[in-house]
Amino acid sequence: MNEIEMLEKEIIGSFIVDKDTHKYIDRLTEEFFMLEKSRKFFKAIKDLYIEKTEINTITVNARLTSGVNKKDTNVLKEICNYVDGIVNTATVQKSIERLEEIHFKRKIGKILSEANKDIINADKEAVEIKNKIINQLEELKFSNSINCYEKISDVFANTLEQIEYKKNNGEDFSLYTGFAELDKFTDGLHANELTAIGARPGTGKTAFALNIATNIARKGKKVYFCSLEMSSEQLMQRIIASYTNINTQFLRTGRVENNEILTIGQCTNKILNLDLKIDSKTRYIEEIENLVYNLKNQNEIDVLIIDYLTLLKSKQKYQSRELEVADISRKLKLLALTLNIPVIVLVQLNRDAENKTPNMANIRESGSIEQNCDNIIFLYDEKQEERKTIQKIKIILEKQRQGTTGTFYLAFYRNYSKFVNIIK
Repeated sequence: MNEIEMLEKEIIGSFIVDKDTHKYIDRLTEEFFMLEKSRKFFKAIKDLYIEKTEINTITVNARLTSGVNKKDTNVLKEICNYVDGIVNTATVQKSIERLEEIHFKRKIGKILSEANKDIINADKEAVEIKNKIINQLEELKFSNSINCYEKISDVFANTLEQIEYKKNNGEDFSLYTGFAELDKFTDGLHANELTAIGARPGTGKTAFALNIATNIARKGKKVYFCSLEMSSEQLMQRIIASYTNINTQFLRTGRVENNEILTIGQCTNKILNLDLKIDSKTRYIEEIENLVYNLKNQNEIDVLIIDYLTLLKSKQKYQSRELEVADISRKLKLLALTLNIPVIVLVQLNRDAENKTPNMANIRESGSIEQNCDNIIFLYDEKQEERKTIQKIKIILEKQRQGTTGTFYLAFYRNYSKFVNIIK
């Protein structure tokens, strides 16, 4: 009898003879067992367990022989063969862990085998193959019952350690956005969280996100800003404008005065010292995944910002754009969780949000955004007037999974692409 047969016999037999082992039933599914009869026995055991029916040799046999010739004693003999020799069930937990280990190694082998076929396929790109492997392995990690849970004592100890560290070292403001009222609500950005910033066109969401990026980058955090709408030069013009208070239109056309050139020179070091990477060429979520995984491995990313979701695509095929956006938003949330960084994604609002306070139903293309995001922020121009040089923009924290929601106002200096706190 090989190891697999021994493990499966011990586990199935223990479930039948000792009800104290039933607490482990939920950890397993039929696919964990390689032998056909083991899968058959486990299915009967799990069905009885779900129905809260007593599990023993008789009930398992009755479940398996229901509707067949009752004189056929082969099934009962097989069950008894599994039960025979089960004297001590104390080791069943270790046997289950070993079975899980073998099962997940098999799944890894299957992933690598499929990857090898993709490598041979000339139509498959290397980046696509790599991202597929990474995604499959990440999903496998989250499904692995050995690793996906922590004992409450360990979680409690880790949490106390974090609290004590923060108490002794003071509050870390490095991921604060620079907007006082928003930071009061959220205590800045947080690792593992996906935040959506939504607005109608022309309300300043790119400027708002870019301000957050520069505010965090100048505190030494590594920010990756991916723009699918603007070139890197256009983004830099906005950064220069926000630092120098020079009209972005003048920077774009070159109509700058000599004293303004001097002002740019005075701000050069501040801008060059920003730990900010600007990407205006990436268009696919798979490429973004590949880039940020590599950056994380090099310790070169602390925050990811994407402008914006509507222009982001996937190399996979979907039946509808809504399904594509849903999968992209799920992948962005997984990036935040897996890489332990904050991720911000800008979203467009539909026309229903015109001339009224926006809500989550106004997010274009996908209701999955509100489910996958930890935080949702809307920018809203209440007066809806002709675009002025300085506008009072209402900031609506519509959703915060870990805290309260609320509203406040910022001044938007449109010519300088800059949001400024309003001092009360």
